[in-house]
Amino acid sequence: MDEAKKLAIESGISAITVQAVASAAGVTKGGFLHHFPSKQALIDAIFEEVLDQLASEIGARASKDRVAHGAFTRAYIDLAFGGEEPAMDQTWIALSLLMLDDPALRMKWTEWLNDQLSEYGEDQGNVELSIARFAVDGAWLAQHFGVAIPERKSMHEALTKSTFSAGKRG
Repeated sequence: MDEAKKLAIESGISAITVQAVASAAGVTKGGFLHHFPSKQALIDAIFEEVLDQLASEIGARASKDRVAHGAFTRAYIDLAFGGEEPAMDQTWIALSLLMLDDPALRMKWTEWLNDQLSEYGEDQGNVELSIARFAVDGAWLAQHFGVAIPERKSMHEALTKSTFSAGKRG
């Protein structure tokens, strides 16, 4: 899986082929197929690993939040905006772009997000929290495509502040 991630980062998701991953990992094509019956199975496994990592990183940030309502969204904002560069790595970028064209991965993302929102008690119908998450997604994607994000720190602060005024919806 590590070699597949490296290939995706260096050359894009299209570089992930059974032969390329097997060669990079120093195993035979048969050895690869013993662990992953297909390229899609490998991509699914990487996607699951990235979702687990994302949940863990969000959980660590949210657990430090003194206000429960909006904690997931604030952690999501912090994960994307914290520091000079977004914490979400190139693997996540490659898989996110792949997700745009893969209905099964989109479904996994949707289920994961719904589960996270439910776990943290956030309502998808909460307009303010949804706007904050959508703004993060847009800024993160724009930055990936080379669009400069002016006033990153101010944007981070404004989005975070907006989550505190987001009232609970019934």
